[in-house]
Amino acid sequence: MKSRAIRIVLLIVVLLIANHTGAGLGALASGLPSQPSAPDGMQILVNTTTDELNADGDCSLREAIRASNLDQAVDACTAGNGADTIVLQNGVTYTLTRVGADDTAINGDLDITSAVTIVGSNAIIDANGATTLDRVIQVFGGQLVKISNVTLRNGRTTSFGGGIRNAGNLTLITVTLSSNQSTTNAGGGIANEANSLTLIGTTISNNTAFTLGGGIALLAGTLVAINLSLNNNTATNDRGGGMWVGTTATATLIHSTVSSNDAGTNGGGIYNENNLTLVGSTVHTNQAGVPGGGTSEAGGGIYNQDSLTIKHSTIRNNAADDGAGLSNNGGSLTIFNSTINNNAAISAGGIRNQSAGVATLVNSTVSSNTASAGAGGIANSATLQLSNVTIAFNTADSDANNFGDGGGLANGGTATVRNSLIGENIDASTSGTIFPDCSGGFTSDGYNLIENTTGCTIGGNTTGNVTGIDPNLAALTSNGGRTQTNAFPTGSPPHNAGNPAGCLDNNSSAILADQRDGARLTRCDQGSFEFAACLLIGDVDDDGDVDNNDLALVGGAWTNRLAYDAVLDLVVDGFIFANDLQAVASRFGLVCS
Repeated sequence: MKSRAIRIVLLIVVLLIANHTGAGLGALASGLPSQPSAPDGMQILVNTTTDELNADGDCSLREAIRASNLDQAVDACTAGNGADTIVLQNGVTYTLTRVGADDTAINGDLDITSAVTIVGSNAIIDANGATTLDRVIQVFGGQLVKISNVTLRNGRTTSFGGGIRNAGNLTLITVTLSSNQSTTNAGGGIANEANSLTLIGTTISNNTAFTLGGGIALLAGTLVAINLSLNNNTATNDRGGGMWVGTTATATLIHSTVSSNDAGTNGGGIYNENNLTLVGSTVHTNQAGVPGGGTSEAGGGIYNQDSLTIKHSTIRNNAADDGAGLSNNGGSLTIFNSTINNNAAISAGGIRNQSAGVATLVNSTVSSNTASAGAGGIANSATLQLSNVTIAFNTADSDANNFGDGGGLANGGTATVRNSLIGENIDASTSGTIFPDCSGGFTSDGYNLIENTTGCTIGGNTTGNVTGIDPNLAALTSNGGRTQTNAFPTGSPPHNAGNPAGCLDNNSSAILADQRDGARLTRCDQGSFEFAACLLIGDVDDDGDVDNNDLALVGGAWTNRLAYDAVLDLVVDGFIFANDLQAVASRFGLVCS
């Protein structure tokens, strides 16, 4: 009864805090960036689909934008007053027809120069760029703008941002940007020049940039995307088919999908030059360059040059000449609780780490990647740290032409491996050197399983290492959790073969759960999968039960708007909110057997 009372009190406190904000419960969803508030303005109702600027007694979309910008009546549009709300007609199409480029919304695109909310009502705004020779919308310096429930399409410009050019604080909610073009520049869908861009439940698809960022070009500023679908975009002659992150930009993708994008050069899905974080996201079926096209292009899924953090995510089915899943070229790459699988390259099917790059993998799986030459799983010529990592079922020399070694790991740099599993990999060469699991060797930090050590020199601390034994892994599949893993049955060699003092990462921090967020309650296993893990929903602190501490962790993240943590998102929707707290409360008192 005491525990139940504590739970009820906590729930009441949280609800009171939410109500006290005056902004509703949605304002407290963890992971959303804080933005400055704007005073309430006027409601401006659009009542004609004609693109006009005259005095004929109605209110067009262009006239509404002008009324809001100028804080004065335009035709029959109500005069704006501060942060206005423009309401569109339900389900209609607004086709822009006024030819010319300016910054006043008189001709061409819809220029926004004051704070405004546009309520789309499932409408379409068609820039008609073939005629107007302009994008759909431009948001100017620092303005607070929110757009919802609308499709923005067919923009065309020779400048930045085929669909939207943003220098303000822009939020898009359930917006679709499609078939927009920057014909000689960057950002086919959106170009963000400054300040902030927030995308919630938004789709950016089938956009084209001549240079950088077929879908999104982050020239500067900050992007937070939740439940974003970034697909089928193209950077025709340069980097970042889906998205390009510039040297002063920062991007965070939560519970998002980056798929089927193409780049003319590197970074089919994403090209990162500064700071990129993926949480609970999937990057799949992207392509960098034309495989075998004469110029080696890298990073089918992601190409990284600076700081890249990946958590609880999947990088799969991407293609490139080199580093099909990920290419880390001199950057800092950190991967937690994630899977890199089924990517295909000439060399380095899963991951390429090079040029003084530092790659750290913890509780992650590299599986079923292929390279027609060397390094089916990981190719390292820089610094690599592996902690409780499974590297399995990868293939080198997939075309069996006797060129290429290291089905699992090909190391020519510094690699340190602990509590990890390298097995079930293939070197498909029929003659010559055949190194299926490891080529070049690594430094052991103990308690690893390496099935076949041919071609692999293992130094360092070899305590607890197991070699020459089939780990008995199953094929990659869903075994619970957010990402797929390679499981094994009871009695298999990796079971209870990890460090008896507890599995640790490269910073000597305890790894309390496996890749699936299942608590490691006994001696840990080798690799990312724990056979006897406690997969108890609500046990977010991985101690084997659901108690007050779990409630406090989820409730605190919600009420204090802490940075999004996938472990606390129990309903897996991209937010930490009341339903996550309820998921803990409904299981309160449960204990792993």
